[in-house]
Amino acid sequence: MFTLKKMICLFIIALLTFASNMPLVHAESRPKHKHDSKGMEQASDQLYLTLFDQRIHDAVTNYYKDDSIRMQYNWWDKNYDVVEVDQSEKGHILEYPYKGKKQQFAFTIKFTVLTYKNTKPLGTDSITFGIQHDSDMGVKIKMLGYDHHPKK
Repeated sequence: MFTLKKMICLFIIALLTFASNMPLVHAESRPKHKHDSKGMEQASDQLYLTLFDQRIHDAVTNYYKDDSIRMQYNWWDKNYDVVEVDQSEKGHILEYPYKGKKQQFAFTIKFTVLTYKNTKPLGTDSITFGIQHDSDMGVKIKMLGYDHHPKK
């Protein structure tokens, strides 16, 4: 029969065998995120440009009646922001004329692009979209305006 010493030895051997087959797991500390407001604004601007890219391209093509017009964003111009978002809130309702009547929008978003024909600058163009909540369709996006400022 087993003696107490043998049982303890078997228990230790089993424990060591089990422990040696276990993978070692340890957690590494992750660097803390350093999100600043400028970094978050850049990320948001890139997201909006990605989501609205086709609409912006379609608006430029429709305005110039030419699908060879190129666009560029000038992030360094101090006179305007490439992406500007405005939100309706109490005391600040966003109303714009759309197809002959005033409509309210939850958000407006304006994109400012530089346009070119081949290498010739055409000007600075601003395209404004309105975003409405719609209980049936979720969200409606409408182009509210296209402003062209010729190159001086």
